[in-house]
Amino acid sequence: IENSGYINVVQSTVEDNIIFVVSDNGCGMDEKDLSVVFEPGYSTSFDKETGNMSTGIGLTHVRNIVDQFGGKIEVRSTKKLGTSFYIYIPKDNI
Repeated sequence: IENSGYINVVQSTVEDNIIFVVSDNGCGMDEKDLSVVFEPGYSTSFDKETGNMSTGIGLTHVRNIVDQFGGKIEVRSTKKLGTSFYIYIPKDNI
């Protein structure tokens, strides 16, 4: 099927952490972008019809929420293969 993308969400428990992995099979990100992906205003999304960029605040909010739970978030990405976000939250904080 042409354009058959997916977003996969998996939750597991490892030691004292609840781990959420959110991954896709999209175009992936450049290595240089991984260090700024959580910064306010950073975005790769835009409306193809209008050319308007997205606000770039979504992942900033996610990081702030993860921080509130005493957790951490990591991103891993490979060009042309996709991106995965790993969220670790201590079980005692949920």
